[in-house]
Amino acid sequence: MSDAPTLTAATVFADWAPALRDSPQLLVGYSGGLDSTVLLHLAVQYWSSERIRAVHVNHGLSCSADAWQAHAQSNCAALSVAFSAHRIDCRQSGNQEAAARSERYAAFRQELIDGGVLLLGHHADDQVETVLYHLLRGSGSRGLAGIPATRKLGPGYLTRPLLRLTRADLLAYGRHHGLRWIDDHSNANVNFDRNFLRHRVVPAIAERWPDHALRIASSAARSREADALASSVFRTDLARLDRRDERSGLSIGISQLSLLDSPRQRNIIRHMPSQLGLQPPSFKVVEEVLKSCVSARSGALPIVACGNYQYRRYRDKLYVIRAVEEPADGAKKLIKWQLDGPLALPGGGLLTASEEQSLGLRLAASTTVEVGFRRGGERCRPVGRGHSQRLKKLFQEYALEPWWRSSIPLIYAAGKLVAVGDLWICEGWQAGAGERGLKIHWRSNSV
Repeated sequence: MSDAPTLTAATVFADWAPALRDSPQLLVGYSGGLDSTVLLHLAVQYWSSERIRAVHVNHGLSCSADAWQAHAQSNCAALSVAFSAHRIDCRQSGNQEAAARSERYAAFRQELIDGGVLLLGHHADDQVETVLYHLLRGSGSRGLAGIPATRKLGPGYLTRPLLRLTRADLLAYGRHHGLRWIDDHSNANVNFDRNFLRHRVVPAIAERWPDHALRIASSAARSREADALASSVFRTDLARLDRRDERSGLSIGISQLSLLDSPRQRNIIRHMPSQLGLQPPSFKVVEEVLKSCVSARSGALPIVACGNYQYRRYRDKLYVIRAVEEPADGAKKLIKWQLDGPLALPGGGLLTASEEQSLGLRLAASTTVEVGFRRGGERCRPVGRGHSQRLKKLFQEYALEPWWRSSIPLIYAAGKLVAVGDLWICEGWQAGAGERGLKIHWRSNSV
């Protein structure tokens, strides 16, 4: 590690300078603690203060939270650095630590512009704690890869230039330059897993292995390689599994998946959510998907929930979809919709209509229709059919997934059913050849 008093901004940012030189935006995540205070000070030494904006997130979890924000703002003013603050409230969350992290990164994404860069002050000791934490949770190669030095975040990028430095390095630098920072006393509470590792476990490891940070960083690098290999195998296998984009997600063929050996099946299941920008499941969830979905009888409709998404099976397909929220009974009354504007549906869906030639509904854009949901017994005669059929029968024939059948919007004009979502126009209501029609677009709650 570095000799902190001689540590300079040039040495810290040397590897990052080419990538950051032309960035249209430089943000520093600034809590006011030691790590971010050193990072901000280094950044100001390397770039002009006019290029930098500090972003502070007030979690509201401490009675000192407002004082910390005032301290952070005062420090930024002294450095002539622009300052913005976000106040979040996660006090009602069951897992405040996880909720605070999620909301914090949401605030960072909100600040970033295309190609912008957010600098965060994570250091080598944080890497040690993260790898140990994931090891004790039973994580695989992705978790054991630890904290990435850089990654995509919203429209921009997140970069951690201090990962090669220890907290001792930062502490020596801060004292050498007379910096002022906040000490959050909750960091001493060993009831939190990471604090327990920091104060009880890591010191014992350091006593026996003084170079433990380098050893663990090396293991994390090997784990990143293993995870990259697993991702490569996933992409190769996925191309052979009849992968299809679905409403709110994607699906693969279970028959094809079953031809792979068990480790590759697990690898597919673990990586599928990444195609939707979602977090990977735990090992326990992967095993449950194998048992409940992949091995289920073909007529079963199992669901395995994982945070804000679900694994589902229908016929010979395994789906990953963002969580489906069905309209409540009270929300199933008819809703007025003027076709020249969007309609937000109960549960978060959206209806829009676009003008098309010789396609869609034979209605003017200024028409107001009514939108409802299934109550049972509805019938439709899709264009080209000789007779009407119950929607239940049509959905089965069309293979519409069961979880959408109560959510699909039914469109009525003059008291008659004229369209079923974006699936069918009813006979007699379609635009003819050369006529302008309105094509319906039904976007589910999560797309």
